Amino acid sequence: MQSETETKDKGWQNQSVYTTNPSKFMVFTGWNAKRFSLRLQMQNSMNYTDLADMKITGYALFDFMGDVKLNRGTINFGVQNIFNRQYTTIWGSVPYFSMEHLKKHLLIRAGEQHFL
Repeated sequence: MQSETETKDKGWQNQSVYTTNPSKFMVFTGWNAKRFSLRLQMQNSMNYTDLADMKITGYALFDFMGDVKLNRGTINFGVQNIFNRQYTTIWGSVPYFSMEHLKKHLLIRAGEQHFL
């Protein structure tokens, strides 16, 4: 997957992992009745590697949700991230600061250290 942005002086340039928004897609299946509905969905975020060989690892999340229509209103319910997949978005923050987590998210390139 490639991500580019157009600049005035250099034309189209490949974006780095620090500025790109990785491509995503979602698929779902559902069931609807008159007063009740269910939905199972999957959101997939794609892998991305920039020209400096920096990487963003993609992930897939599964959600289950539904609703019950009452005479006055609707009750919505759901479970997000059913399989409890740990992930960090490019725009997100580090959820916890254990040494193991920091080692996992530390990128080293040509003697430089970069945190995602």
